[in-house]
Amino acid sequence: PAAWLDRRLLDVPMARIERIVVTPAQGPAFVLARVDDRFTPDGVRPTDMANGDDGNATAGFTDQLALDDVAADDGTPATQTVVFEGVDGVRVTVAAWPADGGTWARLSATLDETTAREWLARADTAPVDAAAASPAPVDGTAEAVAASPHPAGDVDTRLAALRTQVAQWQARFADRRFLLPPYKAVNLMKSRADYLGGSR
Repeated sequence: PAAWLDRRLLDVPMARIERIVVTPAQGPAFVLARVDDRFTPDGVRPTDMANGDDGNATAGFTDQLALDDVAADDGTPATQTVVFEGVDGVRVTVAAWPADGGTWARLSATLDETTAREWLARADTAPVDAAAASPAPVDGTAEAVAASPHPAGDVDTRLAALRTQVAQWQARFADRRFLLPPYKAVNLMKSRADYLGGSR
């Protein structure tokens, strides 16, 4: 049956992620942010991590995210909540928990339109990396408009396209839980100690 599903959930490249807030159900929250082109916990240098690439693997969670299964949301409490905050004002929240030998999650997406408008205005006046500058398309005309590094139209038009894209994602997520691919889940569920090798 999984082969019959549209398995795509969303596609937000790591280049568009500004920071990641990780909140375990037990223990303090921590933040992954860029240090020397690596995502690290709470400003730790990449050389002090168990593996300097682990944070980037987590930041890549939203890149070409697909599902392994889908079911109605049963309200299971999350054991870890991870919020991906984008440079473009897009925020993706993933609340995840282990069950039945896998990792399930509920997702939500929101848009900070003030941040999005500022980001779109900057894209008009400065050269930018294509991956960082463009909301990656899933399908439909809104994504196609927003996906160009320098999409045609004024800021209001492009903001409307981005708003529509986020609304489409949110409609896809509503009242559902998703079984995550294991290689994605393992990066999502890391603790601060996992990034630091238990040394801090």
